[in-house]
Amino acid sequence: MAAADPRRLARAIAASAATGAAIYTLVIRVALPMVEARLTRAHVDWLRLAFDRHPAAVLGAIVVIAAVLTLPVLAVFRLTYGPLRTSPRHCA
Repeated sequence: MAAADPRRLARAIAASAATGAAIYTLVIRVALPMVEARLTRAHVDWLRLAFDRHPAAVLGAIVVIAAVLTLPVLAVFRLTYGPLRTSPRHCA
């Protein structure tokens, strides 16, 4: 198998970093302030109580949300970089 093209790898890393930056901007700068503006004191108390009673479930939900937000970054890297291996016929 031939060596990977460093320019193609650099393009894929840059594209996925740009996608990650866009997702970060949308989530942290746009979505969270919108959610925060709608939260009442009762909502905050409920979230604290849920975390106190079920920390694994709350942390698990955070991990799932983070994984979902990561998928576009991985997809952009894969689309930009191209096939990760050649077909089995070309592998020796």
